[in-house]
Amino acid sequence: MVACLSHVSFDKFVREHWDQNQSIVPFLKTFGTKPQEESLQHQKSRHDAIRDRDHNISYFHKSTIVQRRHNQVEALQNDEGT
Repeated sequence: MVACLSHVSFDKFVREHWDQNQSIVPFLKTFGTKPQEESLQHQKSRHDAIRDRDHNISYFHKSTIVQRRHNQVEALQNDEGT
């Protein structure tokens, strides 16, 4: 849904600005996209979010592996250096 349609004072705005001698459909179309376009935009945003999440997970796992290797103790030395 277009954000302005869910605004608390949208109902009041429509009553004040809509010419009731005309159809309300063209008036409402001035506020946003068609439902089909909204659905397509929603699907595309979900696809992008899933794709980005996959990239983020991959990046996160790679960075933790690098950090784990960096933190790994390879050898211990005593005061004499052996």
